[in-house]
Amino acid sequence: MVKRYRAKQAARRSHRIACAAMSVVLAIGMAPGLAFAGEGDKADGAGAADAPRASLQLAVQAQPAEQLAGQAQGDYALTYAYDSGAKTAIVTGFTGTAGGNLVVPATVVKDGATYTVTAIGASAFKNAEGETGFDGTLSLPNTVKSIGASAFQNCQNLQGPLVLPSGLTSLGSYAFADCRGMAGTVTIPAGVTAIPDHCFFMDGSSGDRGLTGIAFANGSSLASIGESAFEGNWHITGGINLPDSVTSIGARAFCNTGAREYDFNTGEDEPAGAQGALHLPANLQTIGAEAFYVCTFSGDLVIPSGIASIGKGAFHRSGFTGSLTLPEGMTTVPEECFYDCDFTGSLTLPSTLASIGESAFGGCNTFSGNLEIPSGVTQISDWAFSGFGAENALCGSLTLPSGLTSIGESAFSGAGFTGALNIPDSVASIGEEAFSGCCRFSSLKLPNNPNFTAIPNGAFAGSSDDPMGFGGTLSIPSSVASIDEKAFYYCSFLEKLQLPSSLTDIGTSAFEQCTLLSGTLALPSNLKTVGADAFYFCQNLTGLTIPSGVSSIGERAFYGCLKAGGDLTIPGSVKTIGKAAFERFGDSEGVQPGVLTIEGGVESIGESAFDSCKGFTSAIIPDSVAIADMGANVFMFCENLKSCTLPDAWTAVPEGVFYGCSSLEQIVIPASATSIGNNAFRLCTGIVGALTIPEGVTDIGSAAFYGCENLTGALVIPASVASFGTNYLGDGIFEGCKGFTSLQMNQACTTLPNSMFEGCTGLTGNVTIPSTVTKIETNVFRNCSGLNGTL
Repeated sequence: MVKRYRAKQAARRSHRIACAAMSVVLAIGMAPGLAFAGEGDKADGAGAADAPRASLQLAVQAQPAEQLAGQAQGDYALTYAYDSGAKTAIVTGFTGTAGGNLVVPATVVKDGATYTVTAIGASAFKNAEGETGFDGTLSLPNTVKSIGASAFQNCQNLQGPLVLPSGLTSLGSYAFADCRGMAGTVTIPAGVTAIPDHCFFMDGSSGDRGLTGIAFANGSSLASIGESAFEGNWHITGGINLPDSVTSIGARAFCNTGAREYDFNTGEDEPAGAQGALHLPANLQTIGAEAFYVCTFSGDLVIPSGIASIGKGAFHRSGFTGSLTLPEGMTTVPEECFYDCDFTGSLTLPSTLASIGESAFGGCNTFSGNLEIPSGVTQISDWAFSGFGAENALCGSLTLPSGLTSIGESAFSGAGFTGALNIPDSVASIGEEAFSGCCRFSSLKLPNNPNFTAIPNGAFAGSSDDPMGFGGTLSIPSSVASIDEKAFYYCSFLEKLQLPSSLTDIGTSAFEQCTLLSGTLALPSNLKTVGADAFYFCQNLTGLTIPSGVSSIGERAFYGCLKAGGDLTIPGSVKTIGKAAFERFGDSEGVQPGVLTIEGGVESIGESAFDSCKGFTSAIIPDSVAIADMGANVFMFCENLKSCTLPDAWTAVPEGVFYGCSSLEQIVIPASATSIGNNAFRLCTGIVGALTIPEGVTDIGSAAFYGCENLTGALVIPASVASFGTNYLGDGIFEGCKGFTSLQMNQACTTLPNSMFEGCTGLTGNVTIPSTVTKIETNVFRNCSGLNGTL
């Protein structure tokens, strides 16, 4: 089928060339009901059909190029369809080889009769491009009233300005689409009432992007501009002043006109030209979706008062450098309508407004002045004002209406508003990150609404670079049951926190880095969970009360509460204390000392749970905590801890459990213990007196008693000890214990690990190395100058 079609096309071309000077008269018999354009109808065939008749005399004639006045290079002839009654002609195409200028004459002579050229037929010169296309200018006579669909589509080599005939009244879709070589300002004649879809469309794939300006003749009767009519004319500069007769602008009509060009060096979009102002006509009723998507307008934008409909993304990334006023009567701002525009002035919303769509003003980060949301707005959609005014120091206050019921996800995230943020009591829900990054607000009032039960993820979150500016006291409403992840993250200027009895859950990082919170934090009575990092580095809290009923405390939940002191009770309802949950709790000079009470019922204590807690002087680990659920380094560097009781049933002293507890006064090893973990009593310099290692201990870990310089008397290692430091090679187990005066090793072990007794300068007399020892590693008795040994 394809081969047959191509053969026919070749035959037709050959026939046209052979008949270039021939005139052919066609007699077409009209079958009943056959519609055909006749006398008095539009020359492009758009008019009403004549009534059926016996025959209609039309003539098609090819005129040699050399007979056309003003015609330059090229060996071609234009072809016509004639209306012998009206003496008018339609250009239907051409024969021969195109080239040079394309000149359409005002009249053409056939058989001695003169015909006025009134129309360019559909697809007459479509795809006349490349090496065989016209590469000069286009000249159309003022007699032409109609240009058909795709008449010059893809004539990419035509050059120079596009001048439309002054008498033109009709344009077809795609008429000049992708005529990318034509430039200059096109003036739409006064008689044109509609610019159809894709009429001057450019696909934007080439650096040559067509028109540089758009104008409209005085007295314009233009009523509608179709879909993508001027889309892709990237180099349009100057303003666009639409005539007041226009009532409708189609989707993407001016999309990517005067657009930004992507700079691959900077990764930024740069303006391709200063486009100037946009004037919308007073009678405009509809603006289609993305009608002005990615333009570079300057100045103010005024939406006409009679507007009935604006499509999604109508002015998305369309520049503008002034203010924006939306008219009274407008009820909806659609999705992405003004997304990422560059307004520097104020935004005025009408009192009639009822809804604001998703991302409607998102990314408009240079707006200034105060913003008042009208009273009729009940919902603010996701991302509606995200980034609003963020880069303008003159961005002012935000006023939310008393009838507002919901605020969407990221609705105001990153906005530059200042002053107080008062969320009205009518609000029942706030979306995730609704006000995240709004770091210029100075205070916050949450809604007192029984349906407001949750503060979602990141709702009021700041960052390390831009902490939130809320100061004073934050009062969480009595209806709130959960405060979710990062809800008040980096609200670093809050001073007091009031939590309601209704609260059951505090999420991960909910109040992380709220560094100015002070006083005693009393967690509410119905609280069940405290998430990881919930109060991380709230360094000015001075105390903490945990109610019975809390079931879990997450990792690092109270890490870095440096000034917290006094007694702390972990109720038995808490089954899990997370890793580093209270690390550095009270880790500052002068903190009030207190007792740590971990009640029976607690089942698991994570690694470093109380690491560097300087305020605690004593602690008790309840029997409910199994040794398998006790993490390493739990009391590491608790410098003021004097006593701690371990459960009798434990079979091990956990790794690093008292590492650096320099005030610990005694070593208590459970009678049932079979191992002493790595670093278990390392640097416990406050322990004075003899060390008793129970019979039954089979392993002593690396550096287990390293630096315990005040241990005295005989060091007796029982025969049950068969290994030293199975995890870390046992290095330095008793290194620096200079108070020991004698050493007795019973026969069991096979290896004496590195630096085992290094620096035990108080040891004197003989030392007997058991016959079971087969390996002595380096520095085992280094600096033990008082010893004599036998093997």
